[in-house]
Amino acid sequence: MVLIKNCSIPECKKKSRSRGWCASHYEKWRRFRDPLHVVEYDTKHCSISGCNAKHDSKGYCIKHYTKWKKYGDPLHIVDPKKTREKMRLSHLGKKDSAETRRKKSVAGKGRKITKETRTKISRARKGHVVSKETRAKISKSNKNPSEETRAKISKASKGRVAWNKGKPPSEEHKKNMAESRKGRKLSEEHKKNIGKAGKGRKITEETREKMSKVQTGKIISEDQKKKMSEIHSTPKMKQIHRARLRKTRHNQQKPNKQELEIKKILTNTGLIFNPEQNLNKFIQSSNESNFGMFVNIPFSHSELQQKFKETDFLIPPNKIIEHNGTYDHADPRKYSVNAKIRDTTAGKKWKKEEKILDSLKKEGYKILVIWQMDLEKNTENTTKKILEFVKT
Repeated sequence: MVLIKNCSIPECKKKSRSRGWCASHYEKWRRFRDPLHVVEYDTKHCSISGCNAKHDSKGYCIKHYTKWKKYGDPLHIVDPKKTREKMRLSHLGKKDSAETRRKKSVAGKGRKITKETRTKISRARKGHVVSKETRAKISKSNKNPSEETRAKISKASKGRVAWNKGKPPSEEHKKNMAESRKGRKLSEEHKKNIGKAGKGRKITEETREKMSKVQTGKIISEDQKKKMSEIHSTPKMKQIHRARLRKTRHNQQKPNKQELEIKKILTNTGLIFNPEQNLNKFIQSSNESNFGMFVNIPFSHSELQQKFKETDFLIPPNKIIEHNGTYDHADPRKYSVNAKIRDTTAGKKWKKEEKILDSLKKEGYKILVIWQMDLEKNTENTTKKILEFVKT
């Protein structure tokens, strides 16, 4: 049985190889004649002043050696703008494969950018001016995405919570946004695009409630009120408002109590009610034994912007019965010339109505005006007046 001895050096538990020492201590004795010799290594450093990195080649560390090899100068400073431009040019015309795009997407999922990193990105972007050409390219690339692209964007956004959801902007942020918009004027084309984007869009009741809550308690300054008034007082806006009002009134529950009374009188004479409110369709579908209500008749007057008159009652071919409410039409038996009726005076209202009725008479229409007070207090005589007008 062979007895295996350990190295004779204290605390060394390696197997003995020669002269009572292990291979490591024997090699030290062979080279330096001392089994306990400590080897001192002379570590070289980069020859560049101030660089304490380990020497790699040609007297330089790996970093300075790479610069010397690539640019011929170990102290070469790389221009980040030129580097970005080179990277951009190298990627031009190249398209990532579906697999590469998927890998990028997976790599970015769940990655959170720290506040410090966001600040660095923000600082780096400060003062960066985007050229008109670049803006045009960005705008062009974002216009009219295909249905497939829209579907992909929609699918990717589903279930994603917006970063600012439930975080109202601070007062400072609001102030900055207001300042950035000051003096900015939208082009006519931009305005048209905004109008087109909003057409046909349906606002839910929930959204309406939210909008209402946001506006509640808001105080509008006198300057803002003045601006709004000027915007809505243009001929174009007035025409739009009248068209909307006309449409709204057609959809309202009509007629009122007095108009229903007149309708009953006409029906009792044997006339048949035609519900059509479009003038051309009404004329085509009516004869002298019919009558219509709230039919819009066109007229022209040099002093008036209004182009249509909504008649209370129209009897073909050319008879009109107008019911005038005591307050809405400012009955002269109750109101003076300077009496205020909503946003105007009684005198101005009478002049305007007189011009409208004169214009209609010039178009060949015969007009009978029935006042609310006469219909309520003197029903019998008023009924006789209506019947006489219808039969003549």
